[in-house]
Amino acid sequence: NQIYELVSGGLNYLESRTEFWRQQKPLYARKKEKAKPRKVQQKSKPADTTKFILRSLEE
Repeated sequence: NQIYELVSGGLNYLESRTEFWRQQKPLYARKKEKAKPRKVQQKSKPADTTKFILRSLEE
């Protein structure tokens, strides 16, 4: 009888935690979310850089 109560209590506890874990995102999904906001820096074309330098020198 005492064992039955312990097992029943343990199963009830695990059942209550199941709902909590369903709400949590897996680790791999969290890593993807963190990686997404990072913006990729675009390299400027050499012609754009040259034009910028020439304009700066003219001023």
